[in-house]
Amino acid sequence: PTVSPLADTGWVAVRAMVERARAQRTMDDLWEVGARAILVTDIHACRL
Repeated sequence: PTVSPLADTGWVAVRAMVERARAQRTMDDLWEVGARAILVTDIHACRL
């Protein structure tokens, strides 16, 4: 994952990839541990 600091002290933005089938469950898990403003976007192309 990529972790970037935000303007508010103690807040960060996190970017990570998960399998499409696990996205909803992952969002639920993140919410339970305090994550907010959780977004899911499609990746149309990538090279790994």
